Amino acid sequence: MSEPPGIRRLVDALRDRPRQLQRLVVMIVVVGMGLVLLQPLLRETRDAGPPDVGEPSLVAPELAVLPLPAPTLSPQQQRKVALGRRLFRESALSPRGMACASCHPLARYGTLPQPRSPSLVKDRRERNVPTVLNVALNSRFGWDGHLTSLQAQLDEVLTNPAHMGSNWSHVVAAVAGDPTYQEDFDALYGGRIDRETISDALLAFERALVTPGSPFDRYLSGESDALDERALAGFRRFREYGCIACHQGRNLGGNMTAVYGLFGDPFASGGADGEDLGLKRYTGREDDRHVFRVPSLRNVAMTAPYLHDGSAPDLAEAVRRMGRYQLGKRLPERDVVLLVAFLRSLTAPLPEVAR
Repeated sequence: MSEPPGIRRLVDALRDRPRQLQRLVVMIVVVGMGLVLLQPLLRETRDAGPPDVGEPSLVAPELAVLPLPAPTLSPQQQRKVALGRRLFRESALSPRGMACASCHPLARYGTLPQPRSPSLVKDRRERNVPTVLNVALNSRFGWDGHLTSLQAQLDEVLTNPAHMGSNWSHVVAAVAGDPTYQEDFDALYGGRIDRETISDALLAFERALVTPGSPFDRYLSGESDALDERALAGFRRFREYGCIACHQGRNLGGNMTAVYGLFGDPFASGGADGEDLGLKRYTGREDDRHVFRVPSLRNVAMTAPYLHDGSAPDLAEAVRRMGRYQLGKRLPERDVVLLVAFLRSLTAPLPEVAR
């Protein structure tokens, strides 16, 4: 899914300006979003009494949240997905015995419960493991968003000495040397076993890891009682605070980057476990210091701990930190409870291919 044009223009413009201006513009965007979202609410209150707090039409069109559709796969695609699923769990792809599923166990919603990813390099500090579910809906990958395709993400993880410590020559040899793979590669790729065909199967599987059917999806599809009163009120707070300006689109995030610490310094005040340069690690640009990809919020209740370093142990603490460092507010605890109720409504059943 591509970024909405307005968001893309905003992000590109901010990249070339000092961080102080970025903070100012984000404040204006958040306030402006609040005014835009409140206009229909005020108009309906004046004309027709209290509105339905969960009415999705109150969302600005460019940032509209839509329900996830269930993917439809042809028999050929289904066979590719099945092959990719096996490769995803194949420890032989790494000379160190690491599979994709080692860090992305699907039964745990594609992530690990510890704060940071395990590392094959001694004393190297890794980041929290992002979920692989709904990854096909993202347009940016990695915690800092420096990757812009699933193929690039696959290449980096597979060849990273701290993650899988492998290379494509080893991967191709491992798959080609296992005769149990031959039938599928004969049927799907004319017997070719190489970087292109292995990638194609793995990415077909990853693209199938879509999770429709959450209570929030059902609500957006017209099932008015799919959300309880607290989740509905939390959805309204989510819009009023401007959270939806960054956590937007079908995946409620995953397609833009932002500075972590627009208000205050979470790295200096103990809000995070040590400093992480964010995107600056790759670009060297000071304006990219502490820039991270805005993560998707789908299934977020199942993927604790939170933030790039896993330093927020639960949803309530993650919400408080977002209020403090991204909105410059100390959120009332009642609103924290409501926002968490809304976030829990984003949990969907695991897709069949992940079971």
